[in-house]
Amino acid sequence: MNLHKTFVVLLALLLAGMAIAPVASAEQDQVSAINTDFQIPQLDTKSSLAIKNVDLPLSPMDDKSVYSIPEGSIIHHTSDGLTKVYDKDGKGIFSANDQDSQMIPTSAGITKPATYIHLVPTDSHAYHKGKQTFVTDDKGNLILTIINDNPLASGTANSKSAVLFNEWIEWAEDTTVSSLTQFDAYWYVPSNPPSSESLEAIYLFNGISPSGGGPGIVQPVLEWNRPDTGLYWTATAWGCSPNPGEDDIGNRITVSTGDRLKGRLYWSTTYNQWYVQLSDLTQGTYSTVYSDILPGHTNLEAYVALEGYNFDDDTDVPGDTEFYDMVFRDSGTTVPMAFHDHYGSLALQRLSGLDVNILSGTDIWLNTAN
Repeated sequence: MNLHKTFVVLLALLLAGMAIAPVASAEQDQVSAINTDFQIPQLDTKSSLAIKNVDLPLSPMDDKSVYSIPEGSIIHHTSDGLTKVYDKDGKGIFSANDQDSQMIPTSAGITKPATYIHLVPTDSHAYHKGKQTFVTDDKGNLILTIINDNPLASGTANSKSAVLFNEWIEWAEDTTVSSLTQFDAYWYVPSNPPSSESLEAIYLFNGISPSGGGPGIVQPVLEWNRPDTGLYWTATAWGCSPNPGEDDIGNRITVSTGDRLKGRLYWSTTYNQWYVQLSDLTQGTYSTVYSDILPGHTNLEAYVALEGYNFDDDTDVPGDTEFYDMVFRDSGTTVPMAFHDHYGSLALQRLSGLDVNILSGTDIWLNTAN
């Protein structure tokens, strides 16, 4: 009998341990910091390069939604508006004219050439060092290098500014977050926009950026109708720049209306980077990326948002979305939030039924006419 009781107790403890075991998360931070002393080889700039049309994001991954390039490739955005791709040893592969590339709406609030957008494998790390970006895999191997000598990259753009038909449609925001190291949000994939046309992209996300604007945004993003995907829902982790700099995006997953999502933003003290993860809890899939495009965890803005491109009526936006059970912590301590509602000026002119309903600091509805 005593042996049976002991077995039952041990089994209960084992099951309890399994129940609280975390999913893939930067909170574990068990791997030592990656060596970031990267060296760029001499590029063969004298040899002529074949001209290619690039209509999909450049990526070292093999996926139908990207323009695949070899692992270790070096991407050079030149001052004359070209993007030149070299192998890991600096030997030229091809060249693309940025103006001829497919323009892709991004969750940073502006449209960029496909040559400036890069999908990277799960748990990749993106390190931004001035005009250079280095991307490693989860083991620290250098898989992509970007050199940006295009003068447009020094420009700035407000991610919420209204460009014709393109803007944040509605959002709730707290612009006075002194320090934050974790922001989790749950939501369900809403109903599809009733009628979408070409380039009428939609994004839904929770996100963090510097207070007053700045060099980067980290966002777990639900996407609809991207030109490099189609009329269906996808989801991915974004570390992106609200100017013509680089966007580093985790592996893209396909999701469906009704799927339960979790967007996680977590400051990793091991890597001094933001860990961005979007999980489809219904299907058990996820996308992640580490990025220092947002260089710290103080003086921040936090928000949940619905963003749209080329929308002109209610048929271009999805159904209502509730961001709920949100978690805000600073080194384990709960951070109280003071959200305020906002609406895009174009959205108020062209759309009906918009309503940002702030039920609490952890529960917010973004309502539409659908």
